[in-house]
Amino acid sequence: MLVELLRIAYGLAELTMPVTLSGALLDRVPDKRMHVALRVLGARNVVQGVTTLATHGRVGQLGGFVDLAHAASMVGLALVDGRRRRFALLSASTAALFAAGEFSRRARPRGERSPQQVDA
Repeated sequence: MLVELLRIAYGLAELTMPVTLSGALLDRVPDKRMHVALRVLGARNVVQGVTTLATHGRVGQLGGFVDLAHAASMVGLALVDGRRRRFALLSASTAALFAAGEFSRRARPRGERSPQQVDA
């Protein structure tokens, strides 16, 4: 659930304040294409997070594969577009982290408690 809540929060930031987010993370104002891309990615993250929460995680692994595909496409963009390299690598890293979160939760057998639950 934490992965989805973080994804939704990050997606809302991408969607509603792409200029502020880009300035904070990349130290630059996004051009028009980056601005649109950030909003689209934000919408995808919000929809993906809400869908995963609504299905009690049943689509989380599928979302992890979507994240990996996105990360791969961003690595490709970084290789061919030097002006957007930092944006692409940040987006790839974020997607890879979300994928890792989705897959790590799926790696535990059903009913096994997470380390956070054991400590509580």
